[in-house]
Amino acid sequence: MCTTYTNYTTTYNNNSTTVEPNFCLARNLVSRFNWSCSADLTSACQPGASQNMALQMMVHCWVENMRSRVEVLLTPPVATVLEQAVSTTVVILLALEEVQNSSLHVSENIRLSVLSSVVRYLERENNFDKKRVLLQCFGRVLTSLMQTARDGTSDESSVIKEYFSIPLSRLRSVLSSAHITTIRLILQYYNRNKDTLQLPDLYLSTMVSVLFQTHLVKDGSLFPELAPLLAAATPADIQALPSMQNNNNVRETINRNLKYMTLEQRRAFGLWFSKVMSPSDITRGHESLIRDTGNLIAYLPFHNFQHLLPAQLLDGLEILQRNTLTSLKQEFISNSIISTYRNLTAQDLTRLGNLSCLADPEDLLVYKDTEVFSVIREIVMNCTHEGLSLPSLLVSSLLLNSTELKVPSLLSSDRLAELAHLLPLLGLPFLQGLTPSQLHSIPPCPSLRFIQPCAGFHYYRQAVHK
Repeated sequence: MCTTYTNYTTTYNNNSTTVEPNFCLARNLVSRFNWSCSADLTSACQPGASQNMALQMMVHCWVENMRSRVEVLLTPPVATVLEQAVSTTVVILLALEEVQNSSLHVSENIRLSVLSSVVRYLERENNFDKKRVLLQCFGRVLTSLMQTARDGTSDESSVIKEYFSIPLSRLRSVLSSAHITTIRLILQYYNRNKDTLQLPDLYLSTMVSVLFQTHLVKDGSLFPELAPLLAAATPADIQALPSMQNNNNVRETINRNLKYMTLEQRRAFGLWFSKVMSPSDITRGHESLIRDTGNLIAYLPFHNFQHLLPAQLLDGLEILQRNTLTSLKQEFISNSIISTYRNLTAQDLTRLGNLSCLADPEDLLVYKDTEVFSVIREIVMNCTHEGLSLPSLLVSSLLLNSTELKVPSLLSSDRLAELAHLLPLLGLPFLQGLTPSQLHSIPPCPSLRFIQPCAGFHYYRQAVHK
């Protein structure tokens, strides 16, 4: 064949008129051998195609045809001889591939064939102890084979899928010994198929625990790929994470996924992060510390959180407010900002929102004769609407000085209905200024009748009515 091909290419290159137009020696030889071949011979039929390309196509077609006939036509002795011949041929082709420093795709096809055999074995085998030996002891070899198969076969997915069928009792040992490349393939498969896998919470929690304790310690770059599994981590595993707090990618990954976690998990991340956020680190930090850090800073333990400076709190207010803050942290933010700054603008107070209601009343009354006082009044009214408990001194001081409330008897019934939730907080002198008909038109305090001062207002109205 090689001689024929050499003569053909020599004749073709000399532009001999004896060569038929569109003649392809590789296709002609396949036809003369009476082979049916699924290989695309187009590349071997291009003008100037190499001898190696034609040889590769011919070997492919030869093996394909032998495979279809061996079982039917050969006796056992002949089959044994043929196996030896095929083995010798493969060795020769591998040597040829290496010596010529060109790819006949022999190695690649061997790898694909082995991978296909592994997949068939995994599909047929029901005894997991046997599968475990393959997955746990030869995981790195399988990964190498799968990297050969990246160009479109489903064998890679079939092998990786087996890792999600491991019994829970064996999961930790198998994953602990897996190569980091295999772990990445497992995570990629999970990210693509998590909705259909429907794995139990305990299974996911065990997976994350192994990845945190074994693989993340060796390779911190794995963390962003763990993002879909972070919500399955236990608080104990979170607190035991390796030291990666100053890694921007790690911090951003956590910040993006905190909203999917329980409050306990968020606080665990806060405790872990506090290891690099000492009081001195916080006070030395830039004004933009909260914005630079992101959501994670909202879950610092309070003994760290309380060292945030007023300027840092004001700058990062939106970050803090979009997270779940304890009442103690809310009060700290409010008092730190409002007691420090005496020249807050209407925009600043609007940003603070309901946090303003937690400030010392004296600090809010500083703005009594300024244009921002009306903003404070609206915020306080909103707080009472939402059922927040406020000092009566704050409410009466802010509201009784408004023009419309100076003469209670002039208030319309509609306006009284709007102010109904505030009336119990305005004190007895104001209530005494209302007429009996006005008192009668005011709706009762919903769900607050037996809570002071609403109960007092209820009994006062009953007394006036009688």
